[in-house]
Amino acid sequence: MKKQKVTTHDISKLLGISRNTVSKALNNHASVSEQTKQKVREAAASLGYKTADVTATEETEAANATARGGIAFITNIFTPANNGFWMGVIKGIEEITAKNGYELLFDFIKPDELAKLSLPSCVVNRSVNGLIVSGYLSKEYTDLLASVDLPKVFLDARPDLSFSALYADILLVDNEDSVYDMTTHLIGRGHRHLGFVGDIASCRSFMERWLGFKRALLDAGLTLEPDYCATGPNPSQYHHYDDIENAFQRLEAFPTAFVCANDTIAIRVIQYLRNKGLQVPEQIAVTGFDHSEHADFVTPALTTVHYDEKDWGRRAAEELLWRMNNPARPYEMVRLGTKVIYNDSTSTVPASLPIAAAPRVS
Repeated sequence: MKKQKVTTHDISKLLGISRNTVSKALNNHASVSEQTKQKVREAAASLGYKTADVTATEETEAANATARGGIAFITNIFTPANNGFWMGVIKGIEEITAKNGYELLFDFIKPDELAKLSLPSCVVNRSVNGLIVSGYLSKEYTDLLASVDLPKVFLDARPDLSFSALYADILLVDNEDSVYDMTTHLIGRGHRHLGFVGDIASCRSFMERWLGFKRALLDAGLTLEPDYCATGPNPSQYHHYDDIENAFQRLEAFPTAFVCANDTIAIRVIQYLRNKGLQVPEQIAVTGFDHSEHADFVTPALTTVHYDEKDWGRRAAEELLWRMNNPARPYEMVRLGTKVIYNDSTSTVPASLPIAAAPRVS
């Protein structure tokens, strides 16, 4: 059977970027960042793509792109192609930028570039019309981006920078009220000992979710129990199993519910609890946020907060295009609505006391 020829469409599908960007990268076009070129080359090699396979149509697309300009998506989340949530965001952005004649470019900020405060070449050279910024960026790097005289939209931002200091529009979702409602629901089902997991200094969204959690406890007359919370700075924002294990290995007892800053953290918490011999939700309830692709398929199905990631991307692109046409208008903080999805991970009535942890092995 003849092997099917690999095309730029296959590469673009793998990386979550446009065919036009792939074609330009393979042709070493100056408008594509070196980081993106490298990722395209690596993906092409892994798929067995040969430059001789390029079609006349693809050459025409690369040579005769009619985009009015470029919009850069800047992030230090280095593998969005492997993350269904960020793939959805990127597709939403690209849908709007392409419809309006703009090419979407990608710049992945590496750890050393973050540490050296090195801006992407497309920003330094002013080869793009505007920026959409996401990721867990340091205060210093965010300050640097804020100082760039280009229209910008931040998909979330650091909580230790005031909105006015960003000199940009910011897009968020209903974080605080969503977690308040979810936590209040848990309290209504009898939970009296609750914990929270998430690096609240890493982004405004996590901080707002923490505030919603605390407000629900306060309104219910319950005491915040810091021992059950992991909120301090963490290199992976508690997205890795080892970080959950390190945060909770000191515990002699567990709360009857963990409210987690997002679904990835919640899934890691469930894995950790199972490894400790504890059952979810029979002994401990767990909630997430984002309604990611894994939330419905993890066992038990995760109680979480839904919003459409493509709509988040679309709205970010729309806001940036509006800003490009209205540079003198006041900066805006835009929020999208959310919906709490109650699932099996919070379906049982809890024990009245904290759950004893298994004895430590010395």
